This record gives sequence, C-alpha cells and structure tokens, in this order.
Amino acid sequence: GYVPERQSRRLAVGDRVGLRRYGSFGVRVSAQIVELAPTLEAAPARLSAKLTLPFFVRRVVIRMDQPQALLPGESFYVSLH
Repeated sequence: GYVPERQSRRLAVGDRVGLRRYGSFGVRVSAQIVELAPTLEAAPARLSAKLTLPFFVRRVVIRMDQPQALLPGESFYVSLH
C-alpha cells in the first residue's frame, strides 16, 4: 500500500499500527509494518486523480495480526499504536 509523504516520515519497519477500512466505523485491526520503501514516489493515478498538485507517497507493506478478507486495492486508515 501507500502512505502520504507527511505520514510516512513517522513510520519505521517493526512499528505497530492500526488499520480501519475507509467509510467504516468498525473494528480497528492490529498490524505491523514489515517493509518500507527507501524513497518517495509520485502517487498512482487512483490516489491523485482529483488533485491539481503533485502528491507523493511512500510504499509500505503491512502484515495484519489476524487474517482478513480483503479486496485488491482496498484502502485503509493507518494509525500508529
């Protein structure tokens, strides 16, 4: 997945995070960051299509503590524990 540039500066491999689906007031899922890209990149079109200024993100791989049924490309709010 991707996190916005500003949020990515606070993340590190091994950090514990909480995930919550967009548009959901459901349960927060516990997870851990297992990979973090060393550089920023331009956001994919899906994330920046409505923006007029460039938007940069950092790729992150997060492993959930418990298996979850997910859709490819599904978006989540990511919060630090």
